Amino acid sequence: MKKKGSLITAIYCLLVSANVNAQITYGIQIQNFGRNGIGGVEADSISAFTTSTIQLLDYPPQGAGIFFEYHLKSRFPLILRGELNYRTGQSLNLDLLVYNNVTGMISFSNYSSLKLRSNLEIPIDINYLFIKQGVHVFKKTIDFELGLFAGVSFQFQPKASEVTYSMGQDKNTLGISDVNVAINNSIRSINYFYNYGIRAKIWNFIVTYRRDQLLTNSATNNLNVWGNSYSFKTSYNYQTISLGYTLSFKKKKESSIAEKND
Repeated sequence: MKKKGSLITAIYCLLVSANVNAQITYGIQIQNFGRNGIGGVEADSISAFTTSTIQLLDYPPQGAGIFFEYHLKSRFPLILRGELNYRTGQSLNLDLLVYNNVTGMISFSNYSSLKLRSNLEIPIDINYLFIKQGVHVFKKTIDFELGLFAGVSFQFQPKASEVTYSMGQDKNTLGISDVNVAINNSIRSINYFYNYGIRAKIWNFIVTYRRDQLLTNSATNNLNVWGNSYSFKTSYNYQTISLGYTLSFKKKKESSIAEKND
């Protein structure tokens, strides 16, 4: 929580010291992402743990969103960037394998897979440009920018959208269904991350690479089932690569003024 407060305070101070009546750009983007999750819980004879790591390019793009950028007029070349992304697909969130730890995972009639398939993500970052210049391409000069950024991300997630029981067996075999329900009730609807990455812009295209790490000590609350409470600690991080196309409010405004002067 201290890290989150420090980052938000830093963003606020930068905004106060800068003139935000500056260039505003917006656009749309597609995303691909990977994740790495750890942790789990043991509830008597039932175990649940996060499943395999998904690499960044294992699947085609599975997210889309919009972004806004404020090019701040300050002594430093800073950009305040915000995004709103909808994510869905194979590499999302905490996938959990739930099984009886006495008979083991090889007893396929005794396990289930709990998957979260969608979420809404809002990253807010400050970007520092260390390169901003024109590049000559085919006798034309186009803008090129390169910078580093850091900030916070807010992730809103629903309950598990997919629960698969193996071999069509009794869904409450040895209490597994009870644990699945309890896990759903333990999932936090909002998680907080700190993030950092690199941003490159050439002409109207923007490419970003971002890493997100969970700020809190767990993405889940304790597991409450059968009248008991079990420690349920999980954590995960993301890698995200995005390709976006920008538009500019400022350019439209300048065009309108020029038309009026004519």
